[in-house]
Amino acid sequence: MKRRSEWTVDVENSSPFEDGSLCWVDLAAARIDDATDFYGRVFGWSKRGSLVPDGPRYEQFELEGVAIAGAGELDAGSIESGVRSTWNVYFATRDCDRTFARALELGAQVIAEPMTFGEAGRAGFLADPGGAVFALWEGGNHSGFGRSRSPGSLGWHELASTDLRTAESFYGALFGWRFHDFEQSAVPYRLIETKGGRGGGMMQIDAAADWAWWRGWKIYFSVEDVRKAASRIREAAGVVRQEPQDTAVGPIAVFEDRCGAPFGLMQPMGDC
Repeated sequence: MKRRSEWTVDVENSSPFEDGSLCWVDLAAARIDDATDFYGRVFGWSKRGSLVPDGPRYEQFELEGVAIAGAGELDAGSIESGVRSTWNVYFATRDCDRTFARALELGAQVIAEPMTFGEAGRAGFLADPGGAVFALWEGGNHSGFGRSRSPGSLGWHELASTDLRTAESFYGALFGWRFHDFEQSAVPYRLIETKGGRGGGMMQIDAAADWAWWRGWKIYFSVEDVRKAASRIREAAGVVRQEPQDTAVGPIAVFEDRCGAPFGLMQPMGDC
């Protein structure tokens, strides 16, 4: 089993992502200008502009000139039908169409068929057998984020599932992931090992429990101090869903941004 330190070191992503590795996250926002202001105040992000100039509005967030995440604005019809602001996860693939078809064979459901986004790349959206939504990304001139696991960037991603065994079977067959028990967790928790070594986790949740709203793929951003970052979130009109608390891997907390999208913060311990 890997030591925890191997899952939390700073990463500069200068090479292409291996198949099955998390390569990008973006926010489906009810109000993209509110999102831009919120995350700018919390993490110091700036926006570069659309990755697809001729398509729907889509901003790229950067930190110190490095791509961190994206944000697209939900249309009025989606909002009226009850679609909520949320963070999406993208897993790398060298062949979006082939991996998409394989996911369907394994029991996934179509959310959006593969489509090309200019020269940036090609993506398709699916729901896994448990209903968790994720995307596939075949990078063109945009392979993914340029930095992760450092302050202000993506720190961790995890799937909260009511059926951990089915989730392991699906993603293991689709991406070749391997899984390891995280014995320090109070609930069943599995660490993910991808072909590229980049990790993540899967946790078992009770559908009737208070944490059912966290169900699906969720992300944590790394910060130097969770409690100070929580204060910035409150000042930026975010909502605290779980107050900062100490854990075996360092302080964590969970929030909703100004548009209602849930996300977490983590402050990795120096020796974890």
